[in-house]
Amino acid sequence: MSEQKPEDVDIQTGTKGVAPTDLDAAGDDHPLGSKSTELQGDFQVIVRDYADGQYSSWKETVREYIANAETACIRVQQRIEEGKELLAPDNYEPVIDIVWDRKEQKFTIKDNGVGMSSYEFEQGFSFVGGSASRDDGGRLGQFGVGALSFVQVAGIDSHILVKTHSRLTDENYSAYFSLGGPTPLVGGLNEKQYGTVFEMTPKEDFDFRAAVDEYSEYVSVPVRYTEYNEDGEEVFNEDYGDKRLLDEISSRRVAIEHEKEGYFRAVCAPECDGKTLLVSMPIDRNDGGYGSGQHSAPFTFDVRLLDETGRVVKGPNEGMIPCSWREYEDMLIDARDPHLPPDLLDDMDAVMHDGEPTNVSDLHKENIIGKEIVVGKNEGKVVVQAGEWDSMDEGRAAQYIPEEKLTDDDLTMPKPTSDRGRLEEHSDFWKWLANNVEEKFYSNVKAVKQEVKGSDDPVEHIINMEKGNLSLARHGIEHARKSDSVTGQSHGDLAHHFDVDAETIALFDNLNDELSVVPDGKWDYPDSSYHREDMTVEEILRSNSFGEVYLAATVTRDKAKKVMEGGGLVIDVDHAGLYPKYEIYNWNKLKDVTVE
Repeated sequence: MSEQKPEDVDIQTGTKGVAPTDLDAAGDDHPLGSKSTELQGDFQVIVRDYADGQYSSWKETVREYIANAETACIRVQQRIEEGKELLAPDNYEPVIDIVWDRKEQKFTIKDNGVGMSSYEFEQGFSFVGGSASRDDGGRLGQFGVGALSFVQVAGIDSHILVKTHSRLTDENYSAYFSLGGPTPLVGGLNEKQYGTVFEMTPKEDFDFRAAVDEYSEYVSVPVRYTEYNEDGEEVFNEDYGDKRLLDEISSRRVAIEHEKEGYFRAVCAPECDGKTLLVSMPIDRNDGGYGSGQHSAPFTFDVRLLDETGRVVKGPNEGMIPCSWREYEDMLIDARDPHLPPDLLDDMDAVMHDGEPTNVSDLHKENIIGKEIVVGKNEGKVVVQAGEWDSMDEGRAAQYIPEEKLTDDDLTMPKPTSDRGRLEEHSDFWKWLANNVEEKFYSNVKAVKQEVKGSDDPVEHIINMEKGNLSLARHGIEHARKSDSVTGQSHGDLAHHFDVDAETIALFDNLNDELSVVPDGKWDYPDSSYHREDMTVEEILRSNSFGEVYLAATVTRDKAKKVMEGGGLVIDVDHAGLYPKYEIYNWNKLKDVTVE
């Protein structure tokens, strides 16, 4: 296949878990040399073992290929928004179709995304470690190994059928793809159909419906799933996609939304269960023991990470992507080709000196500057001064920073493991996020309490307040009592924390108290606990069924009858010491009622 490379598409090496490091531990006289070297091996054996061991479940194949399809559609949308050349209508509508046909024994994932040019297929899809998404953490695919996951569904000795029509180059072709590499085939997609189709023959009767349900809910592109039985009859279809974390939250007023654009979205609410998404795919948070019962947020929180590169989320290097020194140098070398500074030369590189090739290690620096390497690892490179090298364009490296240059004040985002089964442990991030959520929660609670404090009639204000705000205020008090940041448990202590007075705290704090109400007409049994109904303070305040409210440590028949006949309510409290607690709601004492 002859490659046709789109003008503005580059395939980068996927991120590496480890890279060789030069620790200056040996001198030039060491038998292995003074610099580290990369590990070598039988590539086919390595790929076979890697593909078989990297992914532990067939469900991960479904996840990886849905993620690839989503990325293909996102690339079309991005190019349209940026006004870049593309074979797509202005009213482009992305879609992913997934079909499990038991009769044909075919599992198919089809997208109408950007498709794959021959360059992208050979340098990206079928090149292990090649990725067009390395620099864009908002598009899954930084490792460049997801294509290999097909072996979990099809089998390690099998293949998948790939059909693709590129919106960038208009190339339309098909190929078998196996661990042995791609095999070109005759044919492709329909002339008017763009995107990519992957067909697999499963080695077992997998529950694809469950996997699609798990991995398609939060995909930003509509996903349509259809299933056929052994007779070719449609037995199931469902639409997925574009779900938000907030969609399952009923207590919206209590929920705290915390977002940093391009980095993450978090929702903290009583209904949250600790769900974690990497862009659009569910992932194990792996929070290192810093779980929902230990952090400072008022409730468990759900998080959607919008970037998978481990970018710096706060600190002096905010926005930068950490990488190894080797990766950073490789990016600079690519961007500044064919130039190299002296400290990046290999000892065996040679330049012409006095009419013959001479190793650079045998020459003074001034004798190699400006010269071309004629023999060695860097043959064809031109040696430049370090100052000139530093002034050259950084290319991709401009958005990266060697990990060694991060400061103590830099906080990075969590990164996934290479199989995307879980996040790398990063308790510092989760602690920081929980603290931010708690701060926003308290800010919301204070705003509600300040409204009451500043009103002319606090009780009336509470009566007319939205239930969500009441619930928020109560949760705020409850959480403050558990917090290490609040000293003491009294209303006065809490009032200081929320910058209001103690009575305002009490007005909210008592709302859930259950009180014993004397039912209308039951005054003939003034001291009988059997003839009582329980109501909360909030229910009493919000009820329109009666007028004045009276508190009684001892319910006397005549006084209770007079109050009730006048449309009032009598509350039986345990002792007179509770009167002050509830008199703040402008309630009266039954003992003050006069009876002629």
